[in-house]
Formats: sequence, structure tokens, C-alpha cells
Amino acid sequence: MENEIEEKQPRLALAIIMAIVMGLIGAVVFVVLYYIGFIAWIAGLIAVLAAAWGYKKFNLKMDIKGYIIVSVISVVEIMLALLIGLAIDCSTIFEVPFFESFGLLFELMQDYPDLKSAIVSDAIFSLISVVVGIAIFIGSEKRKARIEREQELAKERAKAIEEVNQSSNDDADRYAIPAETDSSETEEVEEDDDDEDEDDQVQPGMEE
Repeated sequence: MENEIEEKQPRLALAIIMAIVMGLIGAVVFVVLYYIGFIAWIAGLIAVLAAAWGYKKFNLKMDIKGYIIVSVISVVEIMLALLIGLAIDCSTIFEVPFFESFGLLFELMQDYPDLKSAIVSDAIFSLISVVVGIAIFIGSEKRKARIEREQELAKERAKAIEEVNQSSNDDADRYAIPAETDSSETEEVEEDDDDEDEDDQVQPGMEE
């Protein structure tokens, strides 16, 4: 029982680690698409949704702090994915080891302004893809929260109406008029009255 209670407690550290790990899914998609020759905004959306899922898995809810953490993780991972994609291209074109391609890449950016402009453009587009993903995610979360709030209000209204109806029924039972006398009892009373009237009529004749 205690273990179940502990599992339901928010764990921020694990939530952040899980968000980083899950966000790597979007980063991998970005690298693959970039290597093929595309920069797709869907990679930014995947990174955001995966990181958010990982965060909520251990933090149990998405609050303002969660939005900030997921946004930062998504931006950093997509930027790293862009850098890795550029390094892979540089390593392939110049036939140098992958880790050496990072240094060569920065040298090429300094020597060729056009290359630097292209890389900056790719970085801006990548950031836009992450921002779009964050906006879609936040909108979805707010819409979900609004629906849950409306459902909760509907349940409260239904409960209040039920309580009012129950109270009305109790008041009606409390002040209800007693049921009328049974018809058989009424007939017996009428017969007794008739017998008394007959006795009254007979008694004067007997006296004569």
C-alpha cells in the first residue's frame, strides 16, 4: 500500500530525465530527415510531444514549470540534432571522421559566409518547428483541461439537482396529508348512524 502511494507522488528529477530521453526521439527523426535533405516541422512536434509525455509520466501533471522544461529540452535537442546533421554532411562530403567534422564545420562557417547564412536559416526554421510544436501542445492541453473542467461542473450541477429533488421529496413526505379513512370503516360508521336513527324512531311508538 505504501509503495502504491509513493508511486503516485510527483518525481521531478525522473520527469526531467524521462523528458530528455523521450525528446531524443524527435531529435533522431530530425537527423534522419536532415540527412535525406529535409527539415520537417513534424520533427519539432514529435520532440515536444515525446518530451511532454515523458515529463507527465513521472510528474503526473503538466504545469507552467513543465511547459518551460519541455520547451527548453525540445529546443536544445533539436539544435543538437541540427548540429549533428551538419556534422554528418561535413563528414560525408570531406571524408573526415565524424568527431573531427565539428571543428571543420566551424572553420567552414568562418571561411564561407554563404554557408553560415544557410546554417543560420536552418537553425531558425528548426526553432520555428519547435515553437509550432509547443503551441500545438499547449493548445491541446488547455482544450483538454477545459473539457475536463466542464465535465466536472456538469457532474456538480447534476449532483446539486439530485440533492434539491431529494430534499423536496423529503419535505413533501413530512407535510403530506394523512390518507382518508378506509371505505369499509366509513360504511360501518354510516350503518351505526342509521341503526341509531331507527332506534330513536322506534322508542316513541313503544312508549305509547
